[in-house]
Amino acid sequence: MMTERRSEEVDMKPQNRKVICSIIKWGVTAALCILCAYGLEKIVFRSAGSSEAVQMEYVLGELEQTGFAYEDGKLVSEGAYAQVVLTAGGYIDSLHMEYETNGMQKAAWSTEVQDFENVDVTNAWEVDNRTHIMDKVISAEADKLVITFLDMEEPIRINAISLQRSQSFHVQRFVFLAAVLMACAAIVVGYKNYREHPERIVAVVCAALGVAMLVGMPYWKFSWDDETHFANAYRLSYTLTGQDTKWNQATDDFINIKLPFTHSYQERLNLKEYLDEAGQISTDTEESGGLRFVLANIRNLPTAMGILLGRAAGMVFTDWFVLARLANLLFYTVILYFAVKIVPVGKSLMAFLALLPTPVFLTMSYNTDYFMNALMLLAIAVFLREYFTPEERISRKSIALFTVAMFLACIGKAIYIPLILVGLLLPESKFASRKQRWIYRGILIGCCVLVLLFVALNAGGMSDPRGGDTSVSGQISYILHNPFAFAVVFVKSIAKTAVEFLFGCEATLNFNIAGIYEGGTAEIIMLIALVLLIVIAKGNDKRYRINARTTVIAFGIIGVVICFIWGSMYLAYTPVGSSVINGVQARYYIPFLFLLFLLIPTYRIKSTLPEKVVMPATLGMVTLLNAVSVYNLMIMK
Repeated sequence: MMTERRSEEVDMKPQNRKVICSIIKWGVTAALCILCAYGLEKIVFRSAGSSEAVQMEYVLGELEQTGFAYEDGKLVSEGAYAQVVLTAGGYIDSLHMEYETNGMQKAAWSTEVQDFENVDVTNAWEVDNRTHIMDKVISAEADKLVITFLDMEEPIRINAISLQRSQSFHVQRFVFLAAVLMACAAIVVGYKNYREHPERIVAVVCAALGVAMLVGMPYWKFSWDDETHFANAYRLSYTLTGQDTKWNQATDDFINIKLPFTHSYQERLNLKEYLDEAGQISTDTEESGGLRFVLANIRNLPTAMGILLGRAAGMVFTDWFVLARLANLLFYTVILYFAVKIVPVGKSLMAFLALLPTPVFLTMSYNTDYFMNALMLLAIAVFLREYFTPEERISRKSIALFTVAMFLACIGKAIYIPLILVGLLLPESKFASRKQRWIYRGILIGCCVLVLLFVALNAGGMSDPRGGDTSVSGQISYILHNPFAFAVVFVKSIAKTAVEFLFGCEATLNFNIAGIYEGGTAEIIMLIALVLLIVIAKGNDKRYRINARTTVIAFGIIGVVICFIWGSMYLAYTPVGSSVINGVQARYYIPFLFLLFLLIPTYRIKSTLPEKVVMPATLGMVTLLNAVSVYNLMIMK
């Protein structure tokens, strides 16, 4: 007995050393990435410490200006156009202005005085009426800075104005650089894992890219329906503990879209200070939603847990606001880890699709699509593992995992219910008997029915007022009376957007409020990488061939989902009788892209590239796409 115990202790020592060495290796890697990011921020971007920043303040009454009146120590505009000239005589980092106005104003800066009729609007921006402090990044070498206000419907009152000559340390960009460097380092350092455990490096890269994007996400509405999902998650965080929801001024401002846009790092800091103070001002209390509310908002659970933990720890508003998004990232990373681990084929293709900028962007916002996208990948991974092992019996664990993942993925959007039926395509050899096969089919069909019932019980209404003159009953009546006209509109809409939605940047490089990154090179890189990954996904292994019957049926199921997407938007979001279908977005295609691309027959094209070569190249390309697009659209200068 003692001999066996000593033997076990001896065997454990090398394993313990291996774990300790791994921890040290990754710790040193992270430290080097942080050090390199700090060097880049200080040297390349010329960041100075806050005490080193040089600020030039101006006396308003002594400024050269046109279109303003000097009243009580303030400059007040008198017409539709006004201009103020600031002497600079060197490098200008940013413009600081304190002001008051009742409407959104358009302004433009230049280094030369211009006539109002010929103002260059290249450097134009909106002066937001929802705030009274602006820090506009200039980053130019000039003798003077000319600020021109254009087409003003409401007067603007300038209370103070100044220029900052040097840039304070940009924490936001520093974290972004460190995270991107960590993703790159993980790809290089983790070379030993690509053969047996590629999911580990995928998870590290996913976490790093998520953090890199998180620091660019502002505190105001930035993604699709952010305010609605935030409200549900916030209320759920209280309901989980049986408490009434305590709203405050910060939550109200976010939900009602009253927070101003932030165009610089300093403006972000100003908004953070306001939100942390507003988060202490109570506004209303709402009764707990109860069990039904919890079930109806299960997609918000990771976010709600982040909010709950943040509040329990005594965090201020902006801290738990960020923690909730980190909870989304943790959920997405864990589910992606297991999906890549389980799927027997197309690991690189799955990682590429999951880590493209738009899916990561959805994860780092309050939008709940990330929840569905992750679980759909997990369910498809389980299906493919069972499909490509016809000689093995399906386990109860696989049935449960596939069914639960599909159920949770579909309860938010019933249009994806047909994807549950993909599970029916498993070969008969997977089942011990006909009875077991019918029980399995019954479980899947029951899952579909349960999702439908769940959605029906929690439906908030059939029409979407955002679509304008919408009416489901009126639209159905129109379709029945004009079937041919509807069919033409329907088919044209799907066909016209097919290429862009499947291969374009609408579904992959789209950052909603921040815009779509159409950098040309990035889109070409994405398209080439996607095509190559589709071609080599199944390699030259005959075990991973999908037969014609399964391919046709699976394509048909995806086709039904696409029809459901367009049909639902036509019924609930499009005005009656419209010749176009409103509201359909490329992100709605993301849940089935992996399965769709894997169904494309590429068997005649031979590929023997090993995973240890394809995976690091894939992660390198997706890291590049994220870094370039996020920096250009989200990281403030």
